[in-house]
Amino acid sequence: MSKWKIIDPRVLVFAMLSIGCAPPSMLVSVVSFGSPPTTGTFSFAPKSGQGDSLEWRSYCDLVACLLEQQGLKHISDGQRAEFLLEVDFIIDGGVSETSTQPIYGQIQTGSSGTSAGTSPGDPAGGVPKFGQTGSIQVSATRYHRAFLLKMSRVRAPSKASQRVWEIRVLSDGDAAELSRVMPTMIYGGLHNTLEATSAMPEQIQLEIKPLPRLLDECSRRGTPANSKAN
Repeated sequence: MSKWKIIDPRVLVFAMLSIGCAPPSMLVSVVSFGSPPTTGTFSFAPKSGQGDSLEWRSYCDLVACLLEQQGLKHISDGQRAEFLLEVDFIIDGGVSETSTQPIYGQIQTGSSGTSAGTSPGDPAGGVPKFGQTGSIQVSATRYHRAFLLKMSRVRAPSKASQRVWEIRVLSDGDAAELSRVMPTMIYGGLHNTLEATSAMPEQIQLEIKPLPRLLDECSRRGTPANSKAN
């Protein structure tokens, strides 16, 4: 009896579809120092050029939604708030990497053209052996990306502000367009940090989602009972 088993093609198709339908994801690293307050008002302090950026404003909206879930209240920039937030996002020029990828196929040997690797005793033309037939050089560019947030308590004009929270969310990958990954980095990094009840893992696996979907998810979480929002 042959040791080879025939796999139902429907099983192979299901496996391929399952792999192909997996949502895109990414790994992020989160570094947090201090902790945000759960009450009070906050506003954003844009750097030069940020205030006119719609992209920057969109990311701030996501940050504001997450902080309001904790009980804080977002007020318009320029009004006197108890806390000021500095928000920035960065991407480098990318680093080119080259790797060797194997090529797999049917292994052929001998002048007769018969397939190598058939089991001893199998009739001629038995099931062939498949394996690595060569390799190819593949080049790719990986980008390092970062989301930075600093939160400070505003004191009297004669006193310097007091830093209460800093958080960095880092990732790297082949996406050169920040808008594809930054909303996920912000939402996943801040949400997991704010909701953490124990030490955070070094890396978090996140499903990549567009900004409108994340804003919708955040708004549907509701406002906590202790919020100062009117």
